[in-house]
Amino acid sequence: MNEKGYLDEVFSSFQGEGLCLGTRQLFVRMSGCNIKCDYCDNSKAIRREEHFRIEFPPGSFHFQKRDNPISVDSLLRIIDDFIDIPHQYISFTGGEPLNQADFLKELIPHLKDRGHKIYLETNGTLPEELKKTGHLMDITAMDFKLESTTGVPTPWEVHKKFLEISYGFNSGVFVKLIISPSTPMEEIMESCRIIAKVSPSIPLVFQPLTDSSGINFHAPTFLKFQQEALRTIQDVRIIPQTHKIVGKVL
Repeated sequence: MNEKGYLDEVFSSFQGEGLCLGTRQLFVRMSGCNIKCDYCDNSKAIRREEHFRIEFPPGSFHFQKRDNPISVDSLLRIIDDFIDIPHQYISFTGGEPLNQADFLKELIPHLKDRGHKIYLETNGTLPEELKKTGHLMDITAMDFKLESTTGVPTPWEVHKKFLEISYGFNSGVFVKLIISPSTPMEEIMESCRIIAKVSPSIPLVFQPLTDSSGINFHAPTFLKFQQEALRTIQDVRIIPQTHKIVGKVL
């Protein structure tokens, strides 16, 4: 085991967004990202730092500092320390996990051998890296990065290629759109066209933008988005980031 990876943190919590909302997951947040979104809520994970932190005991909100980079063997030992508490998935998030695809390719088979299910949170912009690991994923939560919320042009063709590869691996893929009341309908419809070309059975999640002021929710607009999306996509849901809501009352 020669690969080493850069992490931001390892912690135990519930999944706060998407189709697996509420499931208990062990989160491995990886460092480094190939894009910078205006709404990014994990900006510290964009950079690779000298240290990362692990929560121990799991669910305690108490953290210890460890050194980067970390070997596959060392991370496996950390994950093994968490399994006294049952977890439904091990979630790789970021940053962008596929920036370290070679590390994941070496690590994940050992986790699968231990009986763990794997959840990938990805920006959907690295299709060539997905080819190395997509067959290992049980759930792939893929963003379409809309220009109206990210501040950068939407890479439509790259997203389409990524979705095709993920769907071909039967990776339980679904698409997540970060939306706001100012998101143009044209972005919604182009997203739906791309998804439907791959398969209309791929679930689509509308996730209202959440920033420091709270959830930017405008029900009439979002219901219209859902109504139009349902003309081509079979499963369309509006799901806010519930962990952001919980965080305000803890």
